[in-house]
Amino acid sequence: MTSVYEGEHDDTVLTDQVRSTQQPIKFSVKVDPGNRGVTLRRTSDQNAAGQSAKVIVNGKDAGTGLQPPGNDRQRWLDDNYQLPPALTFGRTKLEIELRPTGPSWTASVYVVQSLVLPYDDKRAPVPPVTATATGRTNNAIDVRWTGRRERDRAVRRRRLEGGRPGEVGRHQPVAGVPAPGPRAARDLVVPDRRG
Repeated sequence: MTSVYEGEHDDTVLTDQVRSTQQPIKFSVKVDPGNRGVTLRRTSDQNAAGQSAKVIVNGKDAGTGLQPPGNDRQRWLDDNYQLPPALTFGRTKLEIELRPTGPSWTASVYVVQSLVLPYDDKRAPVPPVTATATGRTNNAIDVRWTGRRERDRAVRRRRLEGGRPGEVGRHQPVAGVPAPGPRAARDLVVPDRRG
């Protein structure tokens, strides 16, 4: 599918594969056993309104995921479904099943994020082997890197959509790249602490 997201940057055209089904979808994911719940994020096509799916975690009912809106022009959508800690806490792996209950359920990718208590990360970051930053016409900066994988981090690409210089956690200066403007950063790939 080639389309855009709703919102301020709806002029950024993205192309990726989207699957559509009315059959159950099953997959396994690793999670942090100390989680206080898990977020299941789906990137989908919102062309068809009213998509819904019964969510099963390790054979237990976790409710129904709903995507009521539809948009046939700005079709990309990221939506989140919270899995309760009663079904996820203490587990390192989850068996997830989605059973579509409405129009065909669409998805390009699923991302899982363990929700954990704040902690002090006292380890030094692993330096990248290569890093590049590319300015874009819409005031965004794509930052990509390759190198050794840190034990608890799986982010490989970050698109910076602004932030003010000096804001902790928003961006890090990159040599030769001007500081971005006043918008928040957004991960394109969300890390799971256990990666």
